[in-house]
Amino acid sequence: MDLASAFQEKNITCEAVYGDMPKDERQDVLRRYENHELQLLTNVGVLTEGWDVPDTDIVLMARPTKSKTLYIQCIGRGLRLAPGKQDCLIMDFADVTRRHDICSFGTLFGKDLPKKNKKTEEKEDDYAETETDTSERGLGGLFKTPKTQEFELFQRSKFVWEAVQNNYRISLADKSVLICEAVGSGGYYPIFMSSSGETEKLSDEVLPLGYSMGVCEDYARRFRVSSYAQKDAAWRNEPATEKQIAALERNNIAFFEGISKGEATELLNAKMSEPATAKQIWLILKANLHPNPQFLTKYEAGKIIREYKEKGN
Repeated sequence: MDLASAFQEKNITCEAVYGDMPKDERQDVLRRYENHELQLLTNVGVLTEGWDVPDTDIVLMARPTKSKTLYIQCIGRGLRLAPGKQDCLIMDFADVTRRHDICSFGTLFGKDLPKKNKKTEEKEDDYAETETDTSERGLGGLFKTPKTQEFELFQRSKFVWEAVQNNYRISLADKSVLICEAVGSGGYYPIFMSSSGETEKLSDEVLPLGYSMGVCEDYARRFRVSSYAQKDAAWRNEPATEKQIAALERNNIAFFEGISKGEATELLNAKMSEPATAKQIWLILKANLHPNPQFLTKYEAGKIIREYKEKGN
């Protein structure tokens, strides 16, 4: 309650939830947070596990814990994937991160973390302070200077994923697409869509987003020429084409001199990744131009319609 009040005093919309709170009142606060009516939500041991709002993108760790499991559960509230979500900021005010290393996908699949020596481990266990370097000491020598560290949680993925509203997709060289289609239950269907628009479900079950992405990536590696969609594809480092430069200028997208094909592609995709409009979908279906226009971007749908009209239809 005190922490929530401190944020409110700074004109930040924030509420607190706690164990003795009436159920209806708690549900109302959670609903308002989920609807983005609140910027922050504080809690006392209530939302550490089992609570999930995927677009949460900041976690303020304001409590100490010796339990690595509890620590992972706490920061895990912000590590869910969500459309439009780029990252998650974890601010550790209790100095818990020094005790519990953050584990990434790379760690899980065999990439070892730096080794700690015995002296460092003892210091972290005891939360000891030394007098050897006053430049690293904070207010009155009571706190360490805040330090930051960035982790790529999904470093194992070699593919470039694009967000189109609630769906995610990988574009392949032959204009076919792999799609994670969002469904009402909060899960995703992994789907392959050919260049002609025909679709094939890669799973009969609704899957969590990370699992659905994994199915799509495995399909790309096993059955398709996937190098085009990889982050380190050679074509991405080539100079942008005249057509790309013209498209950037036409769409008033700022870019720097010497931009590469990959960088230009990302800028254009970000600008043109809105889903096809209801009017575009209606026209495409009416003229039988594409069997699944709901998976097209506004740009792709517009291109199909323009080509159709240029043929005199």
